[in-house]
Amino acid sequence: MANIDKDDELNILQKDTKDYDIDLTQIFKFFTRNKFLIILIIFILSVTGALYSLTIRKTWKGQFKIVLDIGKQNNPSSLDLNSRFASRISSLTGRNKNLNTEVEILKSPSVLMPIFKYVASEKNKSGIDFSTRIDDWIEGNLEIKLKPQTTVLTVSYKDMNKDIIYPVLNKISLAYQKYSSLKRETDLDDNIKYLKKEISNYKLISKNSYNLLREFSLKNDINESRNNNFFRKENPSNTNILALSLSISDELRNTNSLIKYIEGIDNESEELKNIIYIAPENDLINRIEDIDIKLTQYKSILKNDNDQDIKDLERSKKIMLIAMKDKVLAFLKGEKARLISIKNSTKRPTKVLLKYNDLKKEALRDETTLNSLERELRVVLLEKARSPKPWRLITKPTILDYPVAPNKTNIVFIFFILGTFFGITYATYIEWKKDFAFENLKIKNIFKSNIIYEIDSNDLEKTKILANALSTNLTLNKKSDTKIIALKNIPKDYLEFFTSNINKFCNSENIVLSDVLISEKNVSSAIILIPNSLVKYSYLKEIKELLDIQNISIKGLLILN
Repeated sequence: MANIDKDDELNILQKDTKDYDIDLTQIFKFFTRNKFLIILIIFILSVTGALYSLTIRKTWKGQFKIVLDIGKQNNPSSLDLNSRFASRISSLTGRNKNLNTEVEILKSPSVLMPIFKYVASEKNKSGIDFSTRIDDWIEGNLEIKLKPQTTVLTVSYKDMNKDIIYPVLNKISLAYQKYSSLKRETDLDDNIKYLKKEISNYKLISKNSYNLLREFSLKNDINESRNNNFFRKENPSNTNILALSLSISDELRNTNSLIKYIEGIDNESEELKNIIYIAPENDLINRIEDIDIKLTQYKSILKNDNDQDIKDLERSKKIMLIAMKDKVLAFLKGEKARLISIKNSTKRPTKVLLKYNDLKKEALRDETTLNSLERELRVVLLEKARSPKPWRLITKPTILDYPVAPNKTNIVFIFFILGTFFGITYATYIEWKKDFAFENLKIKNIFKSNIIYEIDSNDLEKTKILANALSTNLTLNKKSDTKIIALKNIPKDYLEFFTSNINKFCNSENIVLSDVLISEKNVSSAIILIPNSLVKYSYLKEIKELLDIQNISIKGLLILN
């Protein structure tokens, strides 16, 4: 007794301080108890999965890549056209078409129906019942993907019949190339039809607007052939009567200002010589320039401005300048009279001029639209006459060297997971069916008491320590009414060893077998010794009910593993 460590005794009595709500040890013990059953079920199902994967027919896959040359081969930029027409042709040939929409069209039954019928025919020839809908066939066997940020389309086809893959891919590539040309032709034909219809309409519209303008001009005596320089295309600001009238008024105002300036020049003034720069071309200008040359020569030679020859030349120049002044005034006054005449001829009521302006704008607009439509039609006809290139393949149809299905590793893994699940489920069911008490938490819940210690039946040294602890700290002596109740199925040799060690410290009457519990008297409390996994939960519930009937309180539980 002296050799027993008091700290070991205290540790035994304080053993049950752990939380058993989440006990990973019990989970580990569950797998330990049932490892052979679980492993057997996993093995059987894994082998079944492996054998099953060998029975599945192989699925082969082939693919090719094609460039959707949307707008590139049909680019009309080589034609010297208005950008509006080039933009329209680009849209007709698909340049601005949404690529994703184009891909969805290529996936549609309208394009792939002939290939689907070919596959169905080949399957039926091989004796295979092919009752698949075309949508399911496209979804399950075809994969059509557009590479991001490019116009490269990857087309893949899967089938268990390896021999059919290559012909199917060839037919799909030909169908797509045919579709590209057919779509282009259809779009161009539709546009030609539209343009011809619009041209026919605008011929009538343009004719009517021109007739209205002509009738209004005749009625109001407006003759555009007069003063053609005001109606040139290079001068678009002067393409109507109002603009003509305003332009003449400006010229008339400038002419009056010039006349007034010239009349204000005194014949003796130095400004008179400037008249040469505003006069129209005439012989006097040349003669005055000749005199200027001679004066320069004489003055450089004679060095005397009072020389008679120099004076004669200056007098002749002055006479010519005065004559030039009169001639310029006469010309400007004649121009003034002409402008006044034109201005008077363009005078119309404001309402008439505004109406005329509106009619002329409408006529010009209709004529411009008609010309644009006719030019656009010529561009489309040229585009239709050109032979386009179909979408080109950048990789030929090829079949992968290895089948893409079945994936034997995945199949075996799935069966392995199923085996694990069924193994755990079946082991749990077996334990539930047998009802053996394996889990300490359930045992605690049945007796509503804590577990003092878990004993290993092979650890006899710990058993001695436990016996000493029970006798010393739980006051098990001759006068005590606390008993140790040993349940059935405890190994006989261990029970004898445990009893003999208890007898060293207290009376053996303190140990009661559960079979004689009903006949015991003077028992107020008890410690239950439970053989884990050797008794059933139903038996433990019976013991608890029996203790409750006899008003025996439970101080703790000893679990024997």
